[in-house]
Amino acid sequence: MKMAENAKASQELLTRCPKRCQGPSTTRQPLVVSRKLYSRFVDYTTENARLAEIADKEVQRLSDLKDASYEVTKDWNDAIKNLQRRRREELLSKKEKAEQARIKFAKDMAVKNAVERAEIVKEARKLLFYKKPQCRLINSALFTSETYRELHAQLAFRKKLRGIELERDNMYAELLKKDTEDFFRKEKEKAEQRLQRTRNYAIELKKQIEDTKNHLKKLELYDAKADQEDLDNMQKESKMIEECEKEQIRKKKEYLKKMFLEQLEEKKRVEEKMREEEDIQNRSIEAYRNTREHLNQITKQKWKEEQENKIKRSEMLAKKCATAFETDDTEEEERFRRAAADKNKLEEEKAQAKRQFQEKMRVDMKRYEAEAAALKLKRELEEKNLIEWETHQRYKRDEYNKEMQVKAAKEGERRKKEMAEFLKKQMEEQRAIRKMESIMDDDSQEIQKAIQRTNDRVLAYGEEVLEESKDIRPLFPIIKAIENFKRENRLIPLKTAETMEPVKRKRRVRKICSNPTPPEQIFYLG
Repeated sequence: MKMAENAKASQELLTRCPKRCQGPSTTRQPLVVSRKLYSRFVDYTTENARLAEIADKEVQRLSDLKDASYEVTKDWNDAIKNLQRRRREELLSKKEKAEQARIKFAKDMAVKNAVERAEIVKEARKLLFYKKPQCRLINSALFTSETYRELHAQLAFRKKLRGIELERDNMYAELLKKDTEDFFRKEKEKAEQRLQRTRNYAIELKKQIEDTKNHLKKLELYDAKADQEDLDNMQKESKMIEECEKEQIRKKKEYLKKMFLEQLEEKKRVEEKMREEEDIQNRSIEAYRNTREHLNQITKQKWKEEQENKIKRSEMLAKKCATAFETDDTEEEERFRRAAADKNKLEEEKAQAKRQFQEKMRVDMKRYEAEAAALKLKRELEEKNLIEWETHQRYKRDEYNKEMQVKAAKEGERRKKEMAEFLKKQMEEQRAIRKMESIMDDDSQEIQKAIQRTNDRVLAYGEEVLEESKDIRPLFPIIKAIENFKRENRLIPLKTAETMEPVKRKRRVRKICSNPTPPEQIFYLG
């Protein structure tokens, strides 16, 4: 700040006297400034020395204060040093404890490793001992016992599997039986439904027959009424046509006869056609033939009666017309035309009703035939699906049999290889046994002791295996192997040879004939 103030003062000085400060001049002139400005200028020129002096004084003051503080506190306890010392001691104690723990751990681990190493060495020696020919005999017996155990387990499993398969076959048979019962039950229900539909149709047909009878009765009443009306009209008109000429009556009779003959021929053709249709319908619908024939007989009888009545009415009308007088031809023809039209209309209505009935019967037959065809197609489809399913099952069974044959072949090859390896091992064991026998033949005391120790260890191992195999696997192979080992190593006392007494044989007694032949009676052949 002072340096800035001095610089500012010098700048003001230059601005106040620019001419005096621009450069050297030949004449000397006095510098006129204020005291304050002069003091500032002096301070600016001597600032470095002044600052150095101030710094020296400050250093001296601090050193004096430090000396005074040291003199005052030289007898006091230092908390920081105490804390540092305590921390150092704690760190050293921790390091010492860690070192002791490490040494202890190393010792413990060494002991533990030694124990583990001893166990490992013991196990290794044990495994090496188990690989000796004497132990291999027991191991092979153990393997045989384990094989028997697995064989028994496999037999039990196969027996269980056979039971499961038998149970599954029984379940499948029960399922097939149930499906068959369901199928027959459904077929029975369908047959009952068809029978019920047939009964319903028969009831409906009876109703239709009753309706037809009622309709025929109504038609008869209507015809009787119409005949009565015609008769009344004819009686009224008979008075008007009494003077009809014989020629007109003859012509009218011929016309009526011709018309009636045409109607009769038409009716015959219709009847022939109806007979043909009835024959076709009778061949297709045998179940309803009796009802239809009965209905046709009733219809034919009614129709014949109607025709006879109409012919009678026409003849009576013709007789009346013969005695009647001649009327207007146009009116007479109109009346005959109306009568013929009414008759044709009634016949067409009857034929239409009969055609409708026949068409309905034909539709019902087609529907029944379609249902029968659909049922037959469904049965054929079910049989086809059953055959395809059986074919698929046989194909799958063949595939499974082929897979099992391949597996059995692979298993046989594997067993052959295992048997070859097992035989090789047995050959090696036999060589080792022969070598051991050659060693055992040596009668030196050390060798006998070593052999005795080895035999004891082998017997101990055999007893261990025997105890371990109790209630787990068959024991007779292991017991047999131990006995063979004892017998081969002469650990079982030899049986004393029992003195065999010779079997007493019965002396053969020479048979002598009680009735010998005299020499003179002997006859020699040849």
